[in-house]
Amino acid sequence: MKWLFFIIFIFNLFYFQNNTLAADLKLPLLWEVNLKSFLESAPTVADINGDGRDEIIVAGREEIITLNKNGKELWRWRTRGRFMTYPAVLKRNKKSALIYAADTGKLFTCLNGAGKVVWQAELNAATSWSAPFVCDLESAPD
Repeated sequence: MKWLFFIIFIFNLFYFQNNTLAADLKLPLLWEVNLKSFLESAPTVADINGDGRDEIIVAGREEIITLNKNGKELWRWRTRGRFMTYPAVLKRNKKSALIYAADTGKLFTCLNGAGKVVWQAELNAATSWSAPFVCDLESAPD
């Protein structure tokens, strides 16, 4: 899991190339991938399929994209509006995670760890620039 945080740390450092700290570190590039999508938020890291390994979840302009630890695309789910938020992930014990995201088309979607729609809801207003967080407040800790 530490390597995944390292990758995200490196991504953020090199994304902001005018940052002198990033330019001075000269860290080795582990991998890179062209997602062919416009990204407006940082990636989210979580085990979404229950295999014990973290995946990378990214909100592209109109799609949620997931990658494995090597940058290989696992799946991609397209929405009708534009994502300007981070996807929120609810990890569940012995089940695949649930991924929540709302778009500017007023659609709030819950996906399972395989990228399949669990449910959708129409919102009264579009979402914009948020970093949501979800957790289970009722279950006892493991």
